[in-house]
Amino acid sequence: MITPPIEVRRPVRKISDRSHWNMREFENWTLTYSIPVLTEILPSKYLVHWTYLVQVLFLLSRQKISKENIETAHILALHFSRDAEYLYGKAVMSYNLHIFSHHLADNVLRWGPLWAINTFSFESGNKDLKGLLHAQHGVPHQIHRALSYKQATSILKISCGTKKTKAYEASIASKVNKMSKYVPVPECALIGTSKLFVPTDEENFILNQCNFDIDLSNCMKFLKVIAGKCVYVSSDSVRNKKFDNGCAVTVDNKVISIRKFILDQSSERVCLFCNEMSVEPFLRVPQGIRIPPKDHCIREILLVGRRLHLISIQKLRSVGSVTRMNDKMYVSEFPNVHNIF
Repeated sequence: MITPPIEVRRPVRKISDRSHWNMREFENWTLTYSIPVLTEILPSKYLVHWTYLVQVLFLLSRQKISKENIETAHILALHFSRDAEYLYGKAVMSYNLHIFSHHLADNVLRWGPLWAINTFSFESGNKDLKGLLHAQHGVPHQIHRALSYKQATSILKISCGTKKTKAYEASIASKVNKMSKYVPVPECALIGTSKLFVPTDEENFILNQCNFDIDLSNCMKFLKVIAGKCVYVSSDSVRNKKFDNGCAVTVDNKVISIRKFILDQSSERVCLFCNEMSVEPFLRVPQGIRIPPKDHCIREILLVGRRLHLISIQKLRSVGSVTRMNDKMYVSEFPNVHNIF
């Protein structure tokens, strides 16, 4: 079962519909879902070969990339290119594969991460231009006429607007939307209806043991927050839904399942109760290559701990995508937040 975070923007479509996928869906499939799904399908040598590609793209798409990440990605890309001929034959040894294996890492070193130098925006612009065409002949004139019409409409809207039309536009902009119920604080924004926080015996014990200075008489409970451009939701509130933002990765590389958020209204401090997950790297890398656990694109979840932990909201690094295949669970971290919004 695949229940991705809401940051993927749309539910997962069937593989049989891949001819209708856009580039973002292919990216989500490659980095997030492909390895857990293909684990049950591909023979081991083909799966290991595919993981090289996914790991390369993950390392080169991260928020912060070290020189060690680039060197590791370059070596893995060379292994991927070398093994491609052995597994699939010379027919796949194309120019694009050469660019990927020999030049992709160098381009990232020169120009920056993949999310900063991809061509998605240009391809989207080309799609918009194609949408302006309604006949095979006179293509330049069609584009010129459509763009001129849009520009003229914009000018007329600005110059001919009356007080009544401007008041109407202002009334639409000021209407309450779905995000109106939120509490902005310095660390994040808490969303939804709040309730008075009444700790359980276990939560009370943890609060007494920790070093957090929290005024329990002035605490409220929330189930959803936005922090660092990511949405985090209590795992108890996402059951039987298409999206799941209840898993997160912390700055110290721990994978957690979120239980609830609490806000100390006097200090505006936000903390969360969570369960830590026991995970291990899933990738098998070539001999001589070492990838730290924090740099792995996917990890297998061995166990979800029962013990509650209390951490600050500042400890959250990114949202995690959990994929359940048969009796196994896997978690993939989003490499960056720039492709989310």
